[in-house]
Amino acid sequence: MKKLEDREESLDLIHFSIIPWIAFTSFKHARRFRRADTIPKIVLGKVYNENGVMKIPVWLEVHHAIMDGIHVGKYFWELKLVVRQAY
Repeated sequence: MKKLEDREESLDLIHFSIIPWIAFTSFKHARRFRRADTIPKIVLGKVYNENGVMKIPVWLEVHHAIMDGIHVGKYFWELKLVVRQAY
């Protein structure tokens, strides 16, 4: 049996969570303030229909030292295309 390894010093990590039971309007992760936390964090919520439009809440937190708004914009653009294809 493989064990989960603590790889927080690795540069190829993303903390990704899915909460398919709720449609949230905001989200907050617990933080470790002992050191710089540059790992991007993404949370997806429950897909729901609002006035005939399928929606999904997405929360994204990034550290500005490693990512600019252009990167966040590109992520949301690609995510929007994927979600449209799925629904």
